[in-house]
Amino acid sequence: MPRKASLIGLLVLLAPLAAAQQAPPPFHGDFEGEFAAFEAADRAHPPADGAVLFMGSSSIYRWDGLEAAFPGVVDAAHVVKQGVLGAHITDFDDAAVVARLIAPYRWRHVVFYAGDNDIGEDRLDPEGLAAEFLRFVAQVHSVLPGVPITFVAIKPAPSRWSDHWRRIEDANCLVRRAAAEDPSVTYVDAMTPLLEHPMNGAVDKLACPEVVGEPIKADFDKDELHLNAAGYRLWARLLAPVLASDRLTKALSTPAFNQLRESR
Repeated sequence: MPRKASLIGLLVLLAPLAAAQQAPPPFHGDFEGEFAAFEAADRAHPPADGAVLFMGSSSIYRWDGLEAAFPGVVDAAHVVKQGVLGAHITDFDDAAVVARLIAPYRWRHVVFYAGDNDIGEDRLDPEGLAAEFLRFVAQVHSVLPGVPITFVAIKPAPSRWSDHWRRIEDANCLVRRAAAEDPSVTYVDAMTPLLEHPMNGAVDKLACPEVVGEPIKADFDKDELHLNAAGYRLWARLLAPVLASDRLTKALSTPAFNQLRESR
């Protein structure tokens, strides 16, 4: 066989392998169907450039009226909600989720909430939860450099507070501390405003101050696990200034971001 023909044959054989390497990984795990549905919806109606992605567990899923929660700050058409009932933080720091749901679009901001179930079901300790969130941040920034990411603090759900309050507080503390080191990451304290008469107490071995207070049950649903309409209004008030801040638009004009987008 002539050398030229042999080279062409080799390229033909290697082409499927190269394509497979470039293709995003498949979804897997307990919520493969939910993530696949999000991907299909995005393909059918691609999110507009500058849209805000709200991603996370059931507290995102159950936020009725989320799209219209920020009048004058974010137009309803520029809000995308991808919440999964029963999900854990480890379900989102997956390469497939980042590659298929985040990387293809020019998000203005990613607002993230998860951790309730990880702490409440004793799946992760505070250090592990903070590490998983930082892994999510690193994966998102590997495909969308500098895009702002906001972590909404784990809420003090009455049904879990008495057994898990110290770990909830420590997880939030560690994420807040990490966010302070990264200008592209914001921690929104949505825990303390949901406590009655919160006061700082002793500092523990993680150098995190204890926050003394009981959950305001009027902000939670009857299940004492999820927020009700009043609780979500509080979330909206806490998040609106973050979404209105000028730094949100910086990620859309950085050379690294634009170079990445142009290469696709």
